[in-house]
Amino acid sequence: GKPQFNEVDDNAEPCPVCKTGCLIKRVSQKGNTWYSCSNYKKEGGGCDARFMKDKTSGELKQMIFKD
Repeated sequence: GKPQFNEVDDNAEPCPVCKTGCLIKRVSQKGNTWYSCSNYKKEGGGCDARFMKDKTSGELKQMIFKD
């Protein structure tokens, strides 16, 4: 199935990349948790920032994808 897309939480952190969106918790097809900007893939480009939590520190680390 497709990844699960959750609504923006009232306590959501602001996106550190675009500064206009908020981070939304998402679950991949494999059950992995990741976070993306609420502006992710919006029309006109949007913000493609994606993050995973570091397993030891709990800090969000940006996921970098190369073409």
